[in-house]
Amino acid sequence: MSQLIRSISFNPRDQHILAGGSIYGAVGIWDVRKSQGPVECVPIGVGHSESVTSLIWGNSKVLWWDMRKINAPIDACDKPLTMKKYNLMENTYGDNWAKTPADKYLDSSFCTIEYANEKKLQQDHPCLIQLIRDKYLLEPASKELPYVLDHPYTIDPSDGQANDIREILKNKTKGFFVESGGFDGEFLSNTFFMERYLDWNGLLIKADQKIFSKLHSRNRKAFSLPNCISTKTLPDQIIQKNNNFI
Repeated sequence: MSQLIRSISFNPRDQHILAGGSIYGAVGIWDVRKSQGPVECVPIGVGHSESVTSLIWGNSKVLWWDMRKINAPIDACDKPLTMKKYNLMENTYGDNWAKTPADKYLDSSFCTIEYANEKKLQQDHPCLIQLIRDKYLLEPASKELPYVLDHPYTIDPSDGQANDIREILKNKTKGFFVESGGFDGEFLSNTFFMERYLDWNGLLIKADQKIFSKLHSRNRKAFSLPNCISTKTLPDQIIQKNNNFI
């Protein structure tokens, strides 16, 4: 990160706290007693759109100003430092984020799995979104690749649910599905018919790694995730129990 820093300033009331501004416009605050990265960050494009050339502490605060609105700072960071809550369900920053790709809001050197876990980043935080895209989400198979199926002549492998969906949506084409518990991508699949015959895209989710590997081998034309759907709005770890084993 040192090659990206343009300016630094130590907190005059706490020798362990310093603020740094990057050449790309991000502002981070570090506790020198910790080595995991900044303890607080204003992402790129939120506070500054250009290089941060200087920083000044005031009353143990860092203030962010929009020079077009100089009557008051647009944001402030006090010590003790706390992470902002990002949650689209509460519409905190969702409207702004929708206008710019998520990876433009946080310097990549800040965005690590350790950072996301430590800060308990909310489900729509740009860093968490980027980590899911880079490390977990698998792209759809090419449409040029044939499906690899156990029963290739079965038109609808679902147990009737797909037919009900088609009736409700009047055989809608080019939709998007999310199938949690996608199993092996074929057996009793509720989405396979829409994908194959109605040109739907979607997301297949299966946490069991052994079964997920089978799902991925099917060449489904949908995104896939080898994870769970959390009951919380932040990253969580669970223990899965199947047939008396963990």
